[in-house]
Amino acid sequence: MAGGKRVVIVGVPGVGKTTVMKRFMDRLKERGVKVEVVVYGTVMLEEAEKYGVTDRDELRKMGLEEMKEIQLKAARRIGEMESEMLIIDTHLIIRTKEGYLPGLPSKVLKELNPTNLVLITASPEEIKERRESDKSRRRDMISLEEIKEEIDLSMNYLSAVSNEAGIPVMIVKNERGKVDEAVDRLMEALG
Repeated sequence: MAGGKRVVIVGVPGVGKTTVMKRFMDRLKERGVKVEVVVYGTVMLEEAEKYGVTDRDELRKMGLEEMKEIQLKAARRIGEMESEMLIIDTHLIIRTKEGYLPGLPSKVLKELNPTNLVLITASPEEIKERRESDKSRRRDMISLEEIKEEIDLSMNYLSAVSNEAGIPVMIVKNERGKVDEAVDRLMEALG
């Protein structure tokens, strides 16, 4: 992708990543930036439908090898996309029945070829509340301790992904009632 930014935005489920991204996109469009968002999970679901999976929340319950294959096929499709700014909405870790699967392993990173990596974060308490109140998804309801574990693991993966891809990392807090502050930080760095 010549000249365009490829921004990977990640965060644990329930952190408010989608809300922050929507406002970020609106601001970019107001400034005349041609921006597209691709939701990695949606592209994976399109690939998984070939295996009979019809619900995005069922993806993480697939067999590990099938999931890795689907993950790579989705990365190849996304890697071919072009835009002045392409925002890739995904996760650093995926909770599976076998344990945590890296959301951005080396093969996937190579296909995506990102220029920037952004982690959206919030307190474990806020994430738990958001997960519990989100009726649009069938999220795993996990304990506060497990959410803390996901956040810690994501932070560890963040530095590994940044090192592997050779790209800068930004951590943006999405605190309750402060979405615009999170978006301001993104605009300052990427807009």
